[in-house]
Amino acid sequence: MSFFRIVSVFFIMSFITGCSLKIANERILLNENVSFNKYEEIKKIVINQAKSNGFSELTSEVKPSKYNNWDGQLYFKVVTPSGTDQLYVEFSKKDSRIMLYMHGGGTRANPNSAIKSIQGRLDEENMYKYVTTTTVKP
Repeated sequence: MSFFRIVSVFFIMSFITGCSLKIANERILLNENVSFNKYEEIKKIVINQAKSNGFSELTSEVKPSKYNNWDGQLYFKVVTPSGTDQLYVEFSKKDSRIMLYMHGGGTRANPNSAIKSIQGRLDEENMYKYVTTTTVKP
């Protein structure tokens, strides 16, 4: 299911149930010193920060590797009475660096807060600096 279809479903469900929908998109380029061998460390940060912002269930994972062109994904979902809140964290290789594309929508869980929290934690670990942020508007 495409991201836009998911957002459409969220919008319709939030309209029907009277809930407000929170949508977030962000791309960040990790520092040059961060390679894919730090994937498990990055994954742990993402899981902890997603959990602290309402996305408690990691539903699926595609590990980035040389066999899938370094594309990977962590997918979180939370089933609520209003629908399913979702958060995607996608990994890709841009030149010799790692690009994270984080996007999601929610009625109870907060994807924007989760994304900002992930960015803050990556900055604390010296994996990312704010100057490399590119905001993507839905």
